[in-house]
Amino acid sequence: MKFVKNLFQPKKENSVENVLNSISEEALFSAFDLYEYIYSLPEIEKTGVEISNLSNMKKVWVILKNLNENKNDLSKLSQEELKILSEGPVYYDDLVRILINHHNDEVAASYIFKRRPELHSVIPKQYDNPLQIIEVLIEYIRTYQWILENFIRENIDALNIVPSSLK
Repeated sequence: MKFVKNLFQPKKENSVENVLNSISEEALFSAFDLYEYIYSLPEIEKTGVEISNLSNMKKVWVILKNLNENKNDLSKLSQEELKILSEGPVYYDDLVRILINHHNDEVAASYIFKRRPELHSVIPKQYDNPLQIIEVLIEYIRTYQWILENFIRENIDALNIVPSSLK
């Protein structure tokens, strides 16, 4: 079962706009909220990098939006921003892993629907229920992560950093 966003229409191969259009901001930030919620549960083993990962995932999104406003001009990014952007797919691995581990967690699904009722407007109607919402978010995040990784691969020379995920 594939849940590809219907609005995804590539404007230019490997552009920042392409990455941003691969997922709705509402779906992405709902997944961030779920990540934070799941890690807040006492029974979840913490590794110590969760807060840093979440912060960096959010930074990747902000960097992409700023980069889009600057017409894909990577030279306008700081070295720290370039590093965070280049490592972006790695940060999202943890998000995908956590969501997969909780894909059938109806309590977490109910939490996200209560926290973000507008999520109903970005989820296909046939999957807009607590039994499938997390699976849909996983597919959205995977698609976004894949397109982000392709953008990084295509722009690796401009990024001037070799991310560990591509070594």
